[in-house]
Amino acid sequence: MQGFSIPAFFVVLRASIEGSIVMGILLSFVHTVFKDDLELRRRLSRIVWLGFFGGIFGSCLAAAVLLDVWYKHDTFLWALVEDLWEAIMSLLTAFLLTALGIAFLKADTLAVTWEIPSSATKPTETVSLEIKPSFYPPRVSDTTLLEAIMSEGPSHPDDIHVEQDFSATSRSESTHEVKVRAPHSFSRVLLFWVPFVTTLREALDGVIFIGRIAAVESNSHIPAAFLAGFVCGCAIGFCIFQSGNSVKLHSFFFAASVTNFYIGAGMFSKAVHYFELYVWLSSVNESRIRKGPYYNTFTSAWNLKCCDPHDTRYFQWQLFAAVFGWTNSATFGSLAAYIVYWLLVSGILVGVKMWDRRRAQLEQTDLKDLVQQSPRVSIAARAATLIPLRTPFPAQLRASIRPVSSSPVCRTTATPSTSITETAFFTGNPAYFSLLLRLNSLIRQHSLPIQDPAVYESLRDELPQWMSRQEMMQLKQFRLTEGMHRDLVHKLNVLFTIPAKPESLIMLLQEYIRPGQELSPPPKVAPALDEHGRAFARASRKSAKVQAWVVAGTGEIYINGVHVAEYFKQIQDRELIVRPFELGNALGAYNVWAVVEGGGLNGQAAAVAVAVARGLTVHQPELNESFSKMGLTKIDRRQVERKKTGQPKARKKNTWLKR
Repeated sequence: MQGFSIPAFFVVLRASIEGSIVMGILLSFVHTVFKDDLELRRRLSRIVWLGFFGGIFGSCLAAAVLLDVWYKHDTFLWALVEDLWEAIMSLLTAFLLTALGIAFLKADTLAVTWEIPSSATKPTETVSLEIKPSFYPPRVSDTTLLEAIMSEGPSHPDDIHVEQDFSATSRSESTHEVKVRAPHSFSRVLLFWVPFVTTLREALDGVIFIGRIAAVESNSHIPAAFLAGFVCGCAIGFCIFQSGNSVKLHSFFFAASVTNFYIGAGMFSKAVHYFELYVWLSSVNESRIRKGPYYNTFTSAWNLKCCDPHDTRYFQWQLFAAVFGWTNSATFGSLAAYIVYWLLVSGILVGVKMWDRRRAQLEQTDLKDLVQQSPRVSIAARAATLIPLRTPFPAQLRASIRPVSSSPVCRTTATPSTSITETAFFTGNPAYFSLLLRLNSLIRQHSLPIQDPAVYESLRDELPQWMSRQEMMQLKQFRLTEGMHRDLVHKLNVLFTIPAKPESLIMLLQEYIRPGQELSPPPKVAPALDEHGRAFARASRKSAKVQAWVVAGTGEIYINGVHVAEYFKQIQDRELIVRPFELGNALGAYNVWAVVEGGGLNGQAAAVAVAVARGLTVHQPELNESFSKMGLTKIDRRQVERKKTGQPKARKKNTWLKR
């Protein structure tokens, strides 16, 4: 092709793709996790780009020296150290990518660790938590915060007091403060060294190949091929960056970790292969071996004439080699290294998970014992407004906490209980899940139908302005993601629509409204049809659960894709389902599509009947009052009483028979 070098294009494209994959994942990670903190996002992005351009500059400098020696002195130094260089850089890249993949799996902790120093206003910020005697004035949030640390404590809320002090404090006899250092910078180091090492290895390899191609082809063919390959590789990296910003955080972190582990496994296998090749070539006539199709038959696992990733004509195998470490000439050592890598990664992940669980148990036990030993304890933790108090403390902080001698005026009036009363005590985010369970309990208590969030989105002007994610995190001291915040706001909107709210519910809602606002009369939320004219309803009976869609039609009813006459063989079950249409004079006017799971046929039929009645009232609101009086839209909460031991049934006793 005139004016365009195909081999140079594929060489640059292969190097650009491998570098762009790493850069796309890293930049997408920074922009996704820290999208609410512009300053921190810019700082971390600057670190990533600094590593990228540093690798390119270092590779160009080294390649210029090597090519200069080659052209001037006819001594190709790169051929002497190529295998050793590739082995060392591949091993280093495998280590960094593995560490980065493990960091991605702990992305929540990593985000909190990086957010702490960025949100701190002074280097000596402290947060003191102390248990004070009962004559101190009580606060509602104190009990919540102390329960977020321990499951035991004084039985009266007046004995609990939490203070937040962001000024320089001094030691005293009654309190002991602990200052926490800034988080370890190992994760920040990864953001620099991973792109630096990747671009240094790939760019140096690409520049050397371009230099070899320029020796046999016209130099005018190289720039266009170089530019085209680089642009295509950057486009692939940009697509990875955009996809990482659009998917969910959990899916992105999982995919990024898997990608890093796959590339790391290939790099580890390459490192062993190049080490073996370097040792073998050092013991034979290297110049002759490199010119011919020779390989070490004693260590070779396979040697294929096709699928050569070093041949610039086969781009697909070059890409496969860059991502998964493919080679057409594998050795037993490289295969064993690939398997050993995955075993090591699996062992490390299992060990990290077990260690986190064990450390959480030990730290919670130590903290509860500490509070039981002394009625007056002070814990200083930097930026505790971003850390859940129930979250396990770092080892250095836990080791620094020690009981303080009690003051003469300090007294305990109750013996701490040893029982765990919180349902969400052993969850990863107990304060959040306790609040979520409480809101769900209130929704069930008032028998509220949970509408689609789009219904409340249309009533945004009539709903109160709830706290933002950061405000809730600072108020309630628990970790909160965007999705978790949306769920909380949705449930608060559902509770807000109650016409006559009790005083306790009003106080609960008032805690999450932005300062300066008051609760207004709730809007009337009517069930709505979707864009296809369907009414959606849920119902349950015993262990059966039903989701039903009612739409205007010809009277067809399908249960799990099967006609109602085939699904329910008993005529009384079918009559129970059709009864709402008979009472509403709507026989043959609506179609029903229901999805049923769990329970028996009788329970499923009763649940479908309630769902059909609820869906019918959406189409005909005038039937709501009559159906409610007849009990058609009310869920029957009765359950079958369990069988008792020593009895034939739940209440039937053994009868004595004469014969």
